[in-house]
Amino acid sequence: DRPVAAGEAAFEEGVIEVPVRGEEVELQKRVRVAEEVEIGKEAVQRTEQVSGTVRREEVRVEEETVADVDATTAPKGRKGRKGRNN
Repeated sequence: DRPVAAGEAAFEEGVIEVPVRGEEVELQKRVRVAEEVEIGKEAVQRTEQVSGTVRREEVRVEEETVADVDATTAPKGRKGRKGRNN
């Protein structure tokens, strides 16, 4: 606040332009590392005693041989009869 000096136009008609500005909000997201966690594995060996029913399968294989083969033509280890090799 000051007094008007001589020669200054105190109440003169005229146009004063005042630019009106607006603001806009611009929002962006950025990825940042907030914390870091270190994870690891440790090998552990333990012994446990368990019980339960176990099924078992057996397979018997019987070879068929020709009954009419004599001892001279039969391969070694076979006696010319059905059954296991002797």
